[in-house]
Amino acid sequence: MSSVKNFPQQETGDVAAAKARIVIGINNTLTNDPCALCGARTDPDGIDLMLADSLSLVCDDCGMTYVRPLAMLLRLRNAARTFTSSDMGEDVF
Repeated sequence: MSSVKNFPQQETGDVAAAKARIVIGINNTLTNDPCALCGARTDPDGIDLMLADSLSLVCDDCGMTYVRPLAMLLRLRNAARTFTSSDMGEDVF
């Protein structure tokens, strides 16, 4: 059985440009607006992936697809917060 990779179709300029602007930002409204790239549900946590120019939220799946290092950094932060919260009984991050 051979392993064949499916490569994504050519993206429109708008989607490609949006991916280049994904940053980690502080989300002080904590609304679960749809993802700015795919429209899926977001799960805001206060420090989230978002588009730099509009502060529109980006979902975890798009984060893992387009800016994996930033998405993994947020997952590490969440794991550390969960560990310390359960160990110390308070939210320190």
